[in-house]
Order: sequence, then structure tokens, then C-alpha cells
Amino acid sequence: PTHAKSRLRKVYLAWKGGNISSSGDDLEKILKNPDFLAPKDLGQAYYLLSQFYSVKQNFEGALAAVEKALKLDRGN
Repeated sequence: PTHAKSRLRKVYLAWKGGNISSSGDDLEKILKNPDFLAPKDLGQAYYLLSQFYSVKQNFEGALAAVEKALKLDRGN
């Protein structure tokens, strides 16, 4: 999918299915164009990025991503 929200949904479904590790390309494309998403959706993207980084054992990246997610959407 080229639509940002469609990509976000695809990543979310991969995460729910236990396969977030395959979502790096989609997350990169989503976060290169943050203006295409509402702040709440962007917060979700950063949360999912934190999950991706955790699986890859990049804990500094995971912490930075979850902090961005919280700034964008406290309820995420």
C-alpha cells in the first residue's frame, strides 16, 4: 500500500500477528512522511517502531520511539 494509513494498518496487523520484524520498510516509509498522518496515528506509528526496535534488540531506538509516541498521543 502507498497510503500512509494503509501502511500503518498493515504494520499494526503484523504486530498483532507476532510478525513486526517484517515491517521495517513500511515503518520507514510512514515516518519519512509524518505529515500524512494525524498526531494520534503518528503516535501509533512510533509505538509500533518501538516494538520493531525491541524485536531487533535496539533498546535505545525503542526507548526513543516510545518517548516520541507518548509526546504525540499520551493515550497510546
